[in-house]
Amino acid sequence: ESLIKSCPTLILSKTAIPFLNFYKYHGVILDTGLRFHLHGLHVLKSIKQSSSIISQYVNKSGTPAIPTVIALVRAVSFAKAQYAIATWSLVLNVKLLVSIHAVLSYPIKRALGLPLHTNANEVLMEAGLPLLNMLHLSELSHMHRRLQQTLLEGHSA
Repeated sequence: ESLIKSCPTLILSKTAIPFLNFYKYHGVILDTGLRFHLHGLHVLKSIKQSSSIISQYVNKSGTPAIPTVIALVRAVSFAKAQYAIATWSLVLNVKLLVSIHAVLSYPIKRALGLPLHTNANEVLMEAGLPLLNMLHLSELSHMHRRLQQTLLEGHSA
């Protein structure tokens, strides 16, 4: 907010161009501080919707089968979270991460008949889904290796 107030007014063809607190570009919400908190909340909302739809198909008679529920979570909800990881800053918001893990695990808990307070991380790992913080570290590691390789190639040229 204070950043926006300190910016000069840009005028193009006698029209003032407003400064925004955030901008949505190709599905990624960019904020003025590049903290990606708004984007994380947007992703959480989207994952909640997907998990809710998957959960509606789970009933007490065991339909669909547990592997099917896990496959749906992996293909839809988890894929959304995985795509979002690439846009998150270096430091993950732990509260947001806990919320996303809880939402991802909900349809699986329901399919297994587990209480809602069952540890979400354990449910995800048991279902063969990696935790997002581990994926994030993996992405950072890959990024570090690519950067290191680029720097080494630059020195040898």
